[in-house]
Amino acid sequence: MLRPIIALFLLLVSVTIPAKECISLVTAGDDPNPFWGEVIKGAMSASNELNIDLYFRGSSDAERQKLIIDYMVKAYPCTGMVIAPATSDLKITIDSLIHGGLDVTYIDRDIGGDRGAVVKSDNFYAGVLAAQLMKQQLSGRKNIALLRVKKGVASTEAREAGFIQEAQRLGMNIVIDKYLGLTMAESRKCATDIFAANPDIDGIFTPTGTTTEVVLRILEGRVLPTKPVHIGFDGSDYLDKKIRREQLFGYIKQDPFNIGYYGIYSMYNQLHNKHYEKELGISVIFVSRLSLGVK
Repeated sequence: MLRPIIALFLLLVSVTIPAKECISLVTAGDDPNPFWGEVIKGAMSASNELNIDLYFRGSSDAERQKLIIDYMVKAYPCTGMVIAPATSDLKITIDSLIHGGLDVTYIDRDIGGDRGAVVKSDNFYAGVLAAQLMKQQLSGRKNIALLRVKKGVASTEAREAGFIQEAQRLGMNIVIDKYLGLTMAESRKCATDIFAANPDIDGIFTPTGTTTEVVLRILEGRVLPTKPVHIGFDGSDYLDKKIRREQLFGYIKQDPFNIGYYGIYSMYNQLHNKHYEKELGISVIFVSRLSLGVK
C-alpha cells in the first residue's frame, strides 16, 4: 500500500511544480561562426542571470530559418522569441506569429513589422565610418570596390547604404558594386572573377566577416597594380593576423556578445511588463594596427 501512496504523492508534486520560463533564440548563423557564437554566449549569460531556459538554433538560409522558427514555436513552450531574421522575406511569417500571440525582439538587423524591440549595431553609421577612414588613407586615389553580401539582408544593406552615401559625399568613385553571396564557396568564385577583370582598385569595403576573409584569401596570391586600402567587418584571429602583416587596413567590429545579452534582457522585460528600449543601439569600434598594439 505504501508504494501506491508514494507514487500518488510524486505525481501530485510533479504536476504542481511550474515549468521553468524560457525564451527561444533564432540566429542568422550557427555557433561555429565567430560572430554568432558570441551572440549565443551573450544570450546564454543573460538567461543564466535571469534563471530562465534558452533554446537556440540558427541558419543564414531564409528557407531553413523559416523551418527553424516553425519548429521552435511548436517544440518549446516559450512565449517570447529573439530573432536575427536571415532576410526581409521572413517579415510576413514572423508578423503572423506575432499576431498569434508570440512576443518578438529582433537582434542584429531590423526588417520592420510589429516586433516589440530591436537590439543591433548602428549599421548605417558603421558604413559611414568605413568610408571616412578609407578616404583618409587613399591619398587622392578614388576607385573603390564595394563587395556586398546578398540582397535583402537588412544589417549589411544598412552598412552598404552608409558607405555609399559617405563615399559619394567625399568624392570617391565606386567602380565595382557586386554581390558575393553568403557562402565561402560562392563568395570565393565571385571575388576571383571580379579581381581578374578589375585589378586597378584603390579601396575595398567588405561589410561582413565572411566577405572580408574571402577577399583576403583571394588577394594572397595576386599582385595588383596598387595596394588597395581594405576595410572589412567583424573580427577574427585571421583578420588580426592580416592587419599585423599590413594586408588589411582594419575592420569595423561589432559587439555580438552584448547584442545577444541585451536581446534576451529586452525580451524578458517585454514579457514581464518592465521598461525596455524599443530600439537599443550597440556601439561599434574600428580595429587597426594601432588598437592591436602594432607600431
